[in-house]
Amino acid sequence: MLPFADGYVYVYGLQDRGLLNKSLLVARVRAQDFEDFAKYTFYDGKGFVSDIKNAVPVCEEGGAEMSITPISHGPDKGKYLYIYNGSSVGSMIYSRVADAPFGPFGDKKLLYDISEPAKIAHYGGKKIYTYNSKAHYHISDPDSLLISYNVNTMDFESHITNTEIYRPRFLRLRTIK
Repeated sequence: MLPFADGYVYVYGLQDRGLLNKSLLVARVRAQDFEDFAKYTFYDGKGFVSDIKNAVPVCEEGGAEMSITPISHGPDKGKYLYIYNGSSVGSMIYSRVADAPFGPFGDKKLLYDISEPAKIAHYGGKKIYTYNSKAHYHISDPDSLLISYNVNTMDFESHITNTEIYRPRFLRLRTIK
C-alpha cells in the first residue's frame, strides 16, 4: 500500500494538442470498480465529475509513459512527484510537484539532461531519441528513487550498427531526509 493512499486508483491520460504537445488528464475509480468504466470520474479543476467532457488538464505537459510518486521525505513530504520527458520525447527529464495525485502540478524542474543520443551517435546511429522517463517507486529504496528512460532510433539500420541504442537506462534521484 502506498503512503497517503485514499482508496482510489488514479488513471492518467493525454489530451493531444498537436505535434509533441500533450496535456495530462486524470480519472479515478475505486479499486473494486476498476473494470467498470461507468464508475470512473474525471478531474474538472475543482473535483471529480462523471462526464469526461468536463475534464481539464492538471499539467500542460504529459508523457506517454510517466510516473506520479508519493514523496515520503524532505520538505515536500506528503506531496506527489510527477516525472516525465518534456513533450513525451526529448533529452530532458523533468519533475513537478503537487499536493494531490490529481494535481494541479507546479512549475517544472529539470532533473536530468540525457546525453546518450550524442554519445551513441558517435559510435554509429542516426535519429536517436529518448523517451518514457518515469520513476519506479515500488523497487526504489528509502534513500533514492529509481528512474528509467529509453533510448531508440527512427532509423532501423542504426540498430544493426550500434547495439547500445535500444535499451532502457537507469539513474537514481537521492531523496532529501
